[in-house]
Amino acid sequence: MLTHTGGMSDPTDTGPDTRIFNSVEEAEAEARKQVREQKLRFVPGTKKEYASTGYTVLGQIVAAVSGMPFHEYMREHVFLPAGMKHSAYYTRPQWLDDERIAHPYMLQEDGSRIDGVRNLDKGGTLGVKGSNSARGFIGGGGGIAGGSTSWAIYLDTEWNDDLRDMQKIIDQEREAIAG
Repeated sequence: MLTHTGGMSDPTDTGPDTRIFNSVEEAEAEARKQVREQKLRFVPGTKKEYASTGYTVLGQIVAAVSGMPFHEYMREHVFLPAGMKHSAYYTRPQWLDDERIAHPYMLQEDGSRIDGVRNLDKGGTLGVKGSNSARGFIGGGGGIAGGSTSWAIYLDTEWNDDLRDMQKIIDQEREAIAG
């Protein structure tokens, strides 16, 4: 699933989702529904084709096995141990309340850019035309946000050590989950 060879369809295959979700639970319930109803595009492992659904399924597995919502698990077990204290999957209210969190901006037909969080009724012209990632209530997949300092420090000065440390964290979590 991480390599886009799982044969899953992508929710954007049929166009943008214009629904606006108002809670994590509502967004996650819809994601579970989409996964259950989807049809495979090809036999898993025989082809490579982008599908964000694989990441959704993996997030649902992490939530089921860990017993905590995926966004909370990532914060507690990935971002904080990596020293990324300002990085998270933020919710729309957090985006609106904290001016330090970057907003998704969308290119419009006239060439202007608008704030996706403050314009849920509008969509962008790039990628899937009409889509707006802020409608999902909580950042998912590419919706991780963080302080640029956290990401810069993580990527620039500690990359090699952090990769080894992250592998240790992943191994420890795998052992803890497996029991």
